[in-house]
Amino acid sequence: PQYYWGIRPDLKNHVGAPEAFYSGQIGLLIGGGINLNQNSSFESTLSFSLYENFDQLRLKAYSKLPKVRSDIREYLKQKYTLKNLSYSYNFDPIYSKNYLFFGGLKAGLFEEMYGGIGAGFLFRDVRRPWYLSANYYWVKQRDFRQRLSFRDYETFTGHLNFVWETPIEGMKLILSGGRYLAKDSGITLNMSKTFKSGFTLGFYATKTDISAKEFGEGSFDKGIYFSIPLDLVSRNYRKNNARFVWKNLTKDGGAMLSGGLDFQGYVENSSDLFLRYLIEGLKK
Repeated sequence: PQYYWGIRPDLKNHVGAPEAFYSGQIGLLIGGGINLNQNSSFESTLSFSLYENFDQLRLKAYSKLPKVRSDIREYLKQKYTLKNLSYSYNFDPIYSKNYLFFGGLKAGLFEEMYGGIGAGFLFRDVRRPWYLSANYYWVKQRDFRQRLSFRDYETFTGHLNFVWETPIEGMKLILSGGRYLAKDSGITLNMSKTFKSGFTLGFYATKTDISAKEFGEGSFDKGIYFSIPLDLVSRNYRKNNARFVWKNLTKDGGAMLSGGLDFQGYVENSSDLFLRYLIEGLKK
């Protein structure tokens, strides 16, 4: 078995609440795991707050939908939490001629608000600049204290994803369709641009079968995000990124699960198109 662990800063923000324009938290994330073999692993992360002012957020969230995300304030107020605790098993990849197939299972506490069990799959023809993936989970909402207890709400969620590495270098489009945490169904469009430095800038928008009135202010879920590779600010190479997301409001419609299986890292930059870019760059 291979063991690993690390400590990194944690910054949480909540902007635009009626009680206070800005609320935030500075803390530490202490994480680690065990790779039992090439297929299976355990991982966990603890969150510790060093300073926060989320106690000023006193208003209760109101929603016509199940409160799958709008209770985020209650989760943010906790000073010491078990952020995640999960077990993953990845099946041996299948490669036949030009086709790649990945699959896996995951169970445990996926993120601050949900835990459960589920599976994911990915299929790619390396001759094409696009591939398909799918993920399906049964999840239950975690208690506000974020230990090992749960609330009553549970649901089935999952999406089929079409990922296209466009002819524009570094430009990627992801179209996801399926069922979201509030039991609504719809489509999410996600488009991003990754620059040669590794910096990524993107946006997303989600529209589901709930009406604008049910969703509330904003009509549908949308946001902007950017990602900075940590090796840009470190003397040593680090594969992780610092990711920041901005959205005007935290609503329940169009909410997706975080912390599930992700096979994109296995097959990204493996198409003929990317290899041609690479070869042309080396020639220059």
